[in-house]
Amino acid sequence: MLRWSAFVCLVSLPVAAQEADSATRDAARTLGLSGVDAYQAGDYEVASARLEKAYALINVPSLGLWSARALVKRNLLVEAANRYFEVAGLQVPQGDAAVQRQAQADAQTELEQLRPRIPRLLIRVTGADPAELTLSIDSVAAPASLVGKPRLVNPGPHHVEAKVGAVQRSATVELVAGQQATVDLDFAPPPKRPRAVTKAPDTAVAASGSSRRTWGWLGIGVGGAGLALGSAMGVLALDKHASIENSGACSDGRCPADKQGDVDRLNTFRTISTVGFIAGGVLAGTGIVLLLTAPTHEQKLAAAFSGDRVTLTGRF
Repeated sequence: MLRWSAFVCLVSLPVAAQEADSATRDAARTLGLSGVDAYQAGDYEVASARLEKAYALINVPSLGLWSARALVKRNLLVEAANRYFEVAGLQVPQGDAAVQRQAQADAQTELEQLRPRIPRLLIRVTGADPAELTLSIDSVAAPASLVGKPRLVNPGPHHVEAKVGAVQRSATVELVAGQQATVDLDFAPPPKRPRAVTKAPDTAVAASGSSRRTWGWLGIGVGGAGLALGSAMGVLALDKHASIENSGACSDGRCPADKQGDVDRLNTFRTISTVGFIAGGVLAGTGIVLLLTAPTHEQKLAAAFSGDRVTLTGRF
């Protein structure tokens, strides 16, 4: 019945389009009928392509009605609504006016049913003057006057991009039939954060100074022990050397085998004495440096070296 209805509408083309030549009318009729056949078969892409060509040849309500229906099936609701509206306003030519008026009435009815299904996209801009805005929707330039006003769009994803000078903002939104979505584009510069000035608390300084002083005294103590050990081993080495010399058993730096044990002990005392003096001096010196450089409100330190003794005087 749909094809019969279409046939009734389309056979009137020769009468309804009297200004067109015969070849044009025949081509429009053929494209229109084949488009309706594709529509009924569910091939809406082919149907839409054929009906668009037929309607471009002859603008009559019957062809416009079917082309709008094919656009609806392709989910091009905005284009379909425009076509329905256009069909309703076409001038009915002479001939089978009743058929063409019925097509216009059907177009008006279907337009009213379609309007609530068309999604709406609302674009809001903050931090910029819309008059300075360059706007595009799906890579197509759009007037900046659309900002703040709902715009009819087809269902599916839509990419919104706006520029103010070199600053760009963009967003992508997915719409379904009957839905309204809002895209907010903010051009306001981010708030400047106050630069924080961090002052180390006095307790941290005190703790640092206390730690350095602790390690300083520890170094002096251990260094002093090393110096004392070096001194003691030095005294033992001197006594052992004197004992070996007084025995008369050694000459020209050579000693008999029975004196080798005394010679080994002498060398051990010398080695320990040397290591003790070197390590003790390094540790004691490091400790003094730590004490001198430790931050305090008031500190005075003096060091005196005398032989194997280190004398420290100070006020902290």
